[in-house]
Amino acid sequence: VDTPAASRHTSGDLFLRSRKDGPIAWFARASLYDERRNNGTQLQTNDAALRSASGGIDEVIGRIKLSFRADLSDELLHQSFTSIAASRASENLTRLQRVPARSTGASGDIATSVGRQAFFAGADVRWVAGKSDETGFTPSGVVPISTGGHQPLFGAHAEDVVALTPDLTASVGVRYDLWRNFDAQKVTPGGVLPFQD
Repeated sequence: VDTPAASRHTSGDLFLRSRKDGPIAWFARASLYDERRNNGTQLQTNDAALRSASGGIDEVIGRIKLSFRADLSDELLHQSFTSIAASRASENLTRLQRVPARSTGASGDIATSVGRQAFFAGADVRWVAGKSDETGFTPSGVVPISTGGHQPLFGAHAEDVVALTPDLTASVGVRYDLWRNFDAQKVTPGGVLPFQD
């Protein structure tokens, strides 16, 4: 069953940004990655693909600096699993797995300073969705199993920094995070098994 192990990788990245001088600056980025592997037998292979994009803008208005960021990503993984005889003369497929995942997020921040005091505040949100679709091969037949769910996240933060002396700085900060899992479930031939949020 043995074959030469091999892999192939492809990647690309594009980055654009504005000139740094001026009250407004922006950037944009897109990237992709792809890999394919032969793991040393006839049936054991896997491949993965990742695509992502992000961007942001910064603006200065007097003593106030505003920043905004956004990003999204898409991932996909395929993988096969096998059982191999002790003699390595035969190989049987035991499971196929497909794992897609997506993520989208954004954040905004504000910063300002007066004299020896600086203040920062911001908020961020993110949405993540993923699942694992598996096909099991058993002596009694093919067994499909699907597991997945969604997760929204929200966070907010604030910080106040004071330069008490040239060598001493005091700061106080707070952050709040909220997240929840929902639509989480496992689908089997026996039915749908919901997971508790």
